[in-house]
Amino acid sequence: MQKADVNGDQEQPIYTWLKKSFPGEITWNFSTKFLINKAGIPVSRFENESWEAIHKVIVSQLEKDETSISTASSTEAAAPAPATTKEPQDVIYEGEENTSNHDASAAPEHEQQQHEQ
Repeated sequence: MQKADVNGDQEQPIYTWLKKSFPGEITWNFSTKFLINKAGIPVSRFENESWEAIHKVIVSQLEKDETSISTASSTEAAAPAPATTKEPQDVIYEGEENTSNHDASAAPEHEQQQHEQ
């Protein structure tokens, strides 16, 4: 992703749409996260919550019955995001050991620099 405005007159439309469901300015880079359900509806906004807390909300959302996920009409719901082919990053909670086969040397150069720092 390239750098984009998340607030103000030049904010990207996705952030305008997300903030209609969960109002408020995005105050700090990478601290605000939104959870979108299977129907493409924003269902949660997170501000500085731990990954463990976010994980619990995601699991809870996935466990909900498909019929109760959304009662919104098709005019209120946006199309779900297309599936990605990129494998998700492994999440390691504090105190856990990294048992993944993720090879930092295979990461793009900017990610390698983050691993080296």
